Amino acid sequence: MEMQSMQEKLKKIQNEEEEKSITFIRSQFGKHSKILDISNKYLVKEAFEYFVVCLTSHFKNYNTYRSLVLENCLLTNVVISKLFTSLTKLKIRHFITSFDVANNQVEISEKIAKKLVKFLEKSVKSKPIKLNLQGNIVSSPVAVNAILSITRDFKELSLYDTRLSAEALLALSEFIAKNKSILKLDLSYNPTAFTNADIVQTFGISVGINNKIESLNLSGNSTIHKDVIFIKFLSGISTNTSLIELNLGNLGLRDRAVEIICKVLFPVMPLMELDLQSNCISCKAFDLLLSNLPDFITSLDVSYNDFRSNSILESLGKHFKTNRTLRKLNISYSIELMSLDVNALDNFCRGITENISLSELWCEGIKIGEDPDEFCSKVGEAISNRKYSLTFKISAVNCFSGSQDNSCISKNSSKQPFKFA
Repeated sequence: MEMQSMQEKLKKIQNEEEEKSITFIRSQFGKHSKILDISNKYLVKEAFEYFVVCLTSHFKNYNTYRSLVLENCLLTNVVISKLFTSLTKLKIRHFITSFDVANNQVEISEKIAKKLVKFLEKSVKSKPIKLNLQGNIVSSPVAVNAILSITRDFKELSLYDTRLSAEALLALSEFIAKNKSILKLDLSYNPTAFTNADIVQTFGISVGINNKIESLNLSGNSTIHKDVIFIKFLSGISTNTSLIELNLGNLGLRDRAVEIICKVLFPVMPLMELDLQSNCISCKAFDLLLSNLPDFITSLDVSYNDFRSNSILESLGKHFKTNRTLRKLNISYSIELMSLDVNALDNFCRGITENISLSELWCEGIKIGEDPDEFCSKVGEAISNRKYSLTFKISAVNCFSGSQDNSCISKNSSKQPFKFA
């Protein structure tokens, strides 16, 4: 009886979710906008059938959509296959150039990949395609080749957390070397793909040959941190003079990798945005990074690292005074000081006040062994004395002897009174 009762409750919840999804779908199709977003809705059974009927009807009568977003909709292999089959049967061509099915855990087989390509190629628009397959399974090189067989150009491709294999990365590398239209590539959290040094080198060389990719995200691929693999990768991408945004967060790089970046990458690549968060980088390595930081860099993220010396405040204060290009800096949850050096803090604050380029400063979760009020108060005062506005977020905590937490938040700090939140 208890099992039967649970099944009845589950069925009731499913029916309620389907009703909510159908109601939401109906409201979206009445807007006739360029973006159709059905994310986080229950596209199963009746709701899915209703969605397909509405979408095919829209293509026949209005055909205004340029982007289709189906993130986290509980899609299955069968459901998504049916969707592509239904849409490709239509004689009318659509205008969709952006397709997003992130976080559905669908296993993209060769068969599904071919249906996806067929659907995308029915777009009458000549614009390059944006495709987001994040959170699905694209481990097979055969499936990757099928996706990349599309005759249209890619503008953006996200394979974030898709269980990409080394063989699939090799297939992708061959494509990248030839496809000159792709601007943004996200391969985050696919560590298995970056285990083979030769394949990683081939991938790096392909990015370099491409010379069009502007944004490359490899965060979470911890297998790339080994010196041999990392050097080969950086040497390969270093010839891509178009690359302006590089995300190397959470790779377990440590200090040695910072030295490699300074020697191999900085002298030849005009990077503008660099993400090195969560890499166990120490104060010594960060000092080296700052002293070699190119003037091209406008955004630097070194949050969640390991800065345990007051020298971090000295280094930043000095850099703020002399640098005229850095616009965004994130050092949140990186600083942990048993004692606070007042002189170092004063230099840090003077640098903030005198700096003319910084527009965003994220400095949360600072751990100080003494009263954190002094840190927050002085930094807040320094920001309020700036000539130029600064969006910032600061918080400090005495995690060594208590739980005192102080924070200050502002959207346009130098024009507003400073307050503790």
